[in-house]
Amino acid sequence: MASINKRGNKWQVRICRKNSPAICKTFILFKDAQTWAGYYAWLDHPVCDRAQEDARLLKLIQMSFIGSHGIYGAPRILQDLRERGETCSKHRVARLMRENGIRNC
Repeated sequence: MASINKRGNKWQVRICRKNSPAICKTFILFKDAQTWAGYYAWLDHPVCDRAQEDARLLKLIQMSFIGSHGIYGAPRILQDLRERGETCSKHRVARLMRENGIRNC
């Protein structure tokens, strides 16, 4: 997904990866080949480690949430994750739940 705004001699391009809309990057492009090269380098670059780890943790969070029949909130899900040997903060669990619309009853 991309959106392009033209302002004078520069272009503002906002690009989101197809698989993860949370990973977006905004480029301000001038009529310069180096900025386009940077865009293509970013496009071919794999998803960063944190985004991969967030995706893995999100699957575990969803499993714990479904296992609790939608009752557990972030503190109890964090407790479940720690029992499984995962290390992360309560703020990260809460952020992932919030960004993905996971709320307890």
